[in-house]
Amino acid sequence: MTKKTILKIENVRVIEHDDMNLAVERYETYYNPKTKKEKSGWRFKGYAASILGAIQLIHNKELLIDQEAVSDLSSHLKEVKRTTKTLAEIKEAL
Repeated sequence: MTKKTILKIENVRVIEHDDMNLAVERYETYYNPKTKKEKSGWRFKGYAASILGAIQLIHNKELLIDQEAVSDLSSHLKEVKRTTKTLAEIKEAL
């Protein structure tokens, strides 16, 4: 059963989990200990009651920050500013 995607931002999506909840997922590569291989897929990151709540969860957990682009404090701050601007634009569009 595929779930309806409500919002997709870069590598993060908000899907309709059920009638009352939304789920936030991020597309990432992770190690599967059973198969002992790396796998790419959507990983669950949290629930939200509304789209605004989902955007806040994405911001609070820093899900849009590219960890490979971060090497020091200044590059982390650049990524935070970039993601904050992106999420603010999306909030205004709602």
